[in-house]
Amino acid sequence: MSTVEGYHVRPSAVVLMLREEFPDFLICELRGGQGRPCLVATSTRTTSSGQPELVVCGGAKELRKALRVMEGGAA
Repeated sequence: MSTVEGYHVRPSAVVLMLREEFPDFLICELRGGQGRPCLVATSTRTTSSGQPELVVCGGAKELRKALRVMEGGAA
């Protein structure tokens, strides 16, 4: 299986679960130069300035909390 450094072609179970839970966001897992994972979510909607919303978190729990707040729900 081919991979690009920091990006796995096949998403982890956590990423698949988050994608299912938050279908309005494009979610992937990246790894920095030191190998630490981070989750990145980009909204399929845009802000009033025309830019997509971008969230970067260190883990699934933190990302889930941030996305719930963005969707107008309780953290």
